[in-house]
Amino acid sequence: MVNQQSKSTKAGRDLLQAHTLKEVSYYLMVNSCSFCGKGPQVIAPGETPAPGKPERIKTRCRHCGQGNSLDVVYSLEEQSDAELINPTDQPSRVVDLSQWLSVASLLTDTAFADQANTYPGRKGYQAMLCFSEALKFYDDNELPPLDAFFSEATLKIFHEHPEQFAKQRLRDTQARLPGPINLDRADPEGENRYQRSWWKFWQ
Repeated sequence: MVNQQSKSTKAGRDLLQAHTLKEVSYYLMVNSCSFCGKGPQVIAPGETPAPGKPERIKTRCRHCGQGNSLDVVYSLEEQSDAELINPTDQPSRVVDLSQWLSVASLLTDTAFADQANTYPGRKGYQAMLCFSEALKFYDDNELPPLDAFFSEATLKIFHEHPEQFAKQRLRDTQARLPGPINLDRADPEGENRYQRSWWKFWQ
């Protein structure tokens, strides 16, 4: 199964086509570094490409420190909510359903690691937005279509654990995460509400 997110540039490199620069940052998070095979990768400081114009941006791996580059174009201006990933109803073309769930799980785990037994705050809100992106892949059925997965690896995860992709399960989990108006609200149930994820990055 082939990712539908890119087209070739004149230089023969793939051009990443995203909705926002925030979406590009999540793409880098879920794709391993070509040098060390780990990550996460991030957009290098000072890189501010303009929307609507293909540009080559510098990236950096936080694990090995190696720099790289990525040809990217994104279509939408920066949003008033800096955490917003994609204000449209269209699913991502660069991060697939399984990857969004992996990001949401990582953010939730990190939130509780940082804040002990408090409500997950900003990272919890980011996780909630990742669930919103995941849900955009669904139609009227409880399970997602196969084209919600961009690689054989993530499709395999779906076939092995289809129950983890039930739409109502995603909605129920998302409903327990904070919106933008209650980022600092305390949660007496704390970390016991969540279990560590079974899915992993960079497989």
